[in-house]
Amino acid sequence: MNNMNNIITKSKLFDKRMLIIILSQLIISILLALFLLFYKGNLANNKTSGDEINYLRTIGNKLQSVELNLEAAKAYEKYFEQSIGGIDNETKAKLAFTIGELYKNESQFEKAISYYMQVELFDSNSSYKNDAKKEIIAILEKLKKFSAAKWMLNEATSLNSTSTASANTKANVVNQGGDVVAKIGDKKIYLHEINSYLDDLPEFIRKNFTKKEEKENFVKKYVADTLLYEKAKRQSMDKDSKYIQQIERIQRELLLQKIIEQEVTKKVTISDPDVKNYFEANKDKFAPKNKSGAKTAAVTAVKFEEVKKLATDSYRQEKEQAIYQKLIEETLKMEKVEFFPEKIK
Repeated sequence: MNNMNNIITKSKLFDKRMLIIILSQLIISILLALFLLFYKGNLANNKTSGDEINYLRTIGNKLQSVELNLEAAKAYEKYFEQSIGGIDNETKAKLAFTIGELYKNESQFEKAISYYMQVELFDSNSSYKNDAKKEIIAILEKLKKFSAAKWMLNEATSLNSTSTASANTKANVVNQGGDVVAKIGDKKIYLHEINSYLDDLPEFIRKNFTKKEEKENFVKKYVADTLLYEKAKRQSMDKDSKYIQQIERIQRELLLQKIIEQEVTKKVTISDPDVKNYFEANKDKFAPKNKSGAKTAAVTAVKFEEVKKLATDSYRQEKEQAIYQKLIEETLKMEKVEFFPEKIK
């Protein structure tokens, strides 16, 4: 009887163990199924995230195109953060520069600097590296952080490599062994440059810089003007719409002067007999004036030699005016031109 009871007891224990094992296996199976479902969900989510990343870049481009700079910057930042491991260093550098530009345009200069500085960190050979350095220096100067700006200028040795190389090369060719009158960092200012600049000034200004001391002062001004010019460019003042308009007008006037010189001035020929004949026919123009400014009656007393230069200039001016007027008429006939004087008020 006792043996029977022992067998029954052992059988019950075995059943309990089997039940525990079966339940354990069931729980493990459920957990495994849940894990598989979770893993597949993550795969699907990753695929969606990839689509979202591309969307962020697209929306950033569109926001930038309509000049919503801050929103564009935020979209690019999200794209930047989520895809940082999946894009090459060249693209990272370009993207960092773009975000820097967007923040700069919104006057968020600290953020702009932080992204400009990342350009070289991502790609030391980036085509945006020097532009980023220029922008950093310009912002530091705008923020009146002059010591930091000066340090950046010293570090950015290649900033002027493009703009100054051609000018310095030309100067060196002309001035091999020439005198260096000043230096801006490694950039040399030659005496030839100063003299050439002075030669282009009007006579009444140029005559103020004939003495050594006057010329020394001019060199200081020239160097200071050069530094201010470079500072203005770093601050993108050359991209200001009014500045561009003024430059276009100046270029227009300079080109007009050149074409008029070619088509008018160079075609005027003057001889002494022509000038004398002109003088004889227009003596009243050269008659002396009294204190009130009125011409005197002594027209016949005017001598040609006394007013020869004045007569020559007047004769030249009239001939140039006649040729210029003819040029205008011929030019207008070459194109279909219409005038609407009633609209001019």
